Amino acid sequence: ETMATLLKEGLVEKTGTLRPRWFHEGVTLARREDGTPITVTQGDIRQIQMAKGAIRAGMDILLKEHGLSEKDIQHFYLSGGFGHYLNQHAAATMGLLASSWLPITTVLGNSSLEGALSILTNNEGIDTIKQIVATSHTIVLGNDPDFEETYISHLTF
Repeated sequence: ETMATLLKEGLVEKTGTLRPRWFHEGVTLARREDGTPITVTQGDIRQIQMAKGAIRAGMDILLKEHGLSEKDIQHFYLSGGFGHYLNQHAAATMGLLASSWLPITTVLGNSSLEGALSILTNNEGIDTIKQIVATSHTIVLGNDPDFEETYISHLTF
C-alpha cells in the first residue's frame, strides 16, 4: 500500500527511483514514540521492485507454459497470509497484479488447510490427489529462456 501511495503521489518514478528530494533520506512514514523516523528508502523500493518483477515474471512464464494470456484468466485466487492481507487495488497500482484481474479476484485465506480437509473428507479425495500429481510438473523459472527479459520488463511500476 505504501508503494502504491508513493507512486500515486509522484514521490517515486515509474523506474522505481525516489524523486531527488527523498532519494538519500527516504520518505518518512511515521515516527516511533522516541521520535525516530520510520522511513521507506531507495533500497526498500528496490527490494519491492525486484520481488514484484520476479512474481510477475513467474506468472507470465506459467501462463506461457500453458498457452494462455492474462485475458484468458477467468478466476484469480489469493491465498495464505500474504494474499489475505494484500490490498488488491494497491497491488494492481504497483503492477504486482494485473488490473484486469481485480474483478475476478477472490481472497481465500488459509486455502491449503481447507483444501487438505476437503480432500481428506471427500470420497474422491485420493483420486483427486492422484490426478493432480499425474498432471503436475516442475517449472524452473530461471531455466526458462524468457525469464530474464520478462523479469526486467516487470521492474518498472
